[in-house]
Amino acid sequence: MVFQSKIGTAIVTTAAATGVFLGAPTISEAAFGDQTLYFGMKNEDVVILQEQLKGKGYFHFHTATGYFGDITKKAVQDFQRDNNLKQDGIVGPTTFAALKNSTISTSTNTSGTAAPSTSNGNSTATASASSQSQSLQQLKTSGALRIGSRGEEVVKLQMYLKKAGFFDYHEATGYYGTITEAGVRRFQQARGLKVDGVASKTTLEAINKDIQATSTTVKTNSGSSTTTTNTGSKGSANTSNSTTTATSSVNVGSQLSASAPASLVTAASNLAKSSVTLREGNRGNSVKTLQQMLMHVGHFNYHEATGYYGTITRDGIRSFQRSTGLKVDGIANPQTIKALEGAITRESNKETTTKQTTTNSKSTNSNSTSSSTSSSNSSVKAVSNVPILQVGSRGNEVTELQYRLQILGHFHVQPTGYFGDITKNSVIQFQRQWGLVADGFVSQATWNKLDEVSSIHLSDAQTKASSSSAFNAINLIADAGSYIGTPYLWGGTTSRGFDCSGYVQYLFKKNGVHLPRTVADQWNATVSVSKPKVGDIVYFETYKAGPSHNGIYIGNNQFIHTDSTRGVTITSLSNTYWSQRYLGARRIK
Repeated sequence: MVFQSKIGTAIVTTAAATGVFLGAPTISEAAFGDQTLYFGMKNEDVVILQEQLKGKGYFHFHTATGYFGDITKKAVQDFQRDNNLKQDGIVGPTTFAALKNSTISTSTNTSGTAAPSTSNGNSTATASASSQSQSLQQLKTSGALRIGSRGEEVVKLQMYLKKAGFFDYHEATGYYGTITEAGVRRFQQARGLKVDGVASKTTLEAINKDIQATSTTVKTNSGSSTTTTNTGSKGSANTSNSTTTATSSVNVGSQLSASAPASLVTAASNLAKSSVTLREGNRGNSVKTLQQMLMHVGHFNYHEATGYYGTITRDGIRSFQRSTGLKVDGIANPQTIKALEGAITRESNKETTTKQTTTNSKSTNSNSTSSSTSSSNSSVKAVSNVPILQVGSRGNEVTELQYRLQILGHFHVQPTGYFGDITKNSVIQFQRQWGLVADGFVSQATWNKLDEVSSIHLSDAQTKASSSSAFNAINLIADAGSYIGTPYLWGGTTSRGFDCSGYVQYLFKKNGVHLPRTVADQWNATVSVSKPKVGDIVYFETYKAGPSHNGIYIGNNQFIHTDSTRGVTITSLSNTYWSQRYLGARRIK
């Protein structure tokens, strides 16, 4: 599951003959309002924010510094108070919209991000483009959309799917390829519809119902970073060239399946035989082959194989490792590559069987259809990795959801681990606040935004990790055991209640070692070890990609941690739930 970039580009739709105008602006053209701003940040967007607040009489420092500190946070809170917004000091879609208009009115269409006067003339143009992308439009239901469809209706479909968290591509292309089909399948699966990847009348009516329920919210809460597309790819703003490029790019996985399965199988075999280990930062043909392999089995969320092992490739490897029961570390070691080779071979055999049973024709069209079927099956398999929660769901993920909604002021009862109407209404409130599709379903897009915003509330105690010569692991474990039975409390950092990282931070601080507050930052502040020793921190991947839960290793293959249902408790690393999510052990520096 890939995390959203903080630098985005805008989608521009027009009524031109092609129905689509596709632009790929450079990084310098990212619009103000594309990323959430909060305490501790330092960048050009904060400068623009401070200038706007200063112009409105809220920021009283003599110059814009670009650092979001206490003065800026207080200015934001004062502005939010005067505009009847939640006074959390976080600049999200509603605050961006209010900055642009000075007041928020649900009857006024405030689509668009603020377009400040800056030295970068492109900012204003891109902000305008971004404003067009915010407004979801109803789709026509007279006919079905499927693989091969093109045009404005496909753009509207893709924009909805992306905002709802079902579309993995970085922009709406106007072409209905295998990625769009996979997004439709995910939507259908989440809504209990027939899962066939075809945007039929029934599917389109369900989408339009969501759009209708969200339309007022979308108009009010413009400028959300979650709806702005992200890209690091090169492109041209020329309409015809962009359309052609987008079409061919979207179908890279399809082309691999249809036209070169034998060559891919051979390349995969050669890569496996080389016993090479690939990791983040590597470049070259081996990485490109790896990306093509991941793309073929539905675990690579970029439109082309680049030959560079970045975060998208790492997350693709993680996704594949998780789906096959391998150690989830994002490193393409020989074992992982061998497993990928096996998957490629099986997919190739499956594709051949599909072709033989569905048609005797060997035309290009027939091959493409078989390819699409194979690719779609791959995509469905990957859907299980996306934590979609809805009414009726139960478990630790629901409990975590409720705690996070509670700390953000949207859930007002004790977390139960059951997703009922109260939880659904709380999710809808959160989605409306942050410009998401307000459908009450917790898709990946909702998880990502919830994690981003709630993590901001845990950032107050951020400090760099430091070790102490007085540190004694046995004392640490003794202290840890004294809190067994202490209840779980999301955001908790005291003996009244802990969350997982709050518990770890509290114990280490008590023993002279200062760790950052969140799991992700604690991961970054510690160093990897091949085998845990008493006092090491063990990390797990639970509700999102990357480290999201941790505990302290106490020996004998056991760790002590704060469980969302049992509080502070001791658990075995061999436990079925935790062993499948184990990322590894790390040690204080």
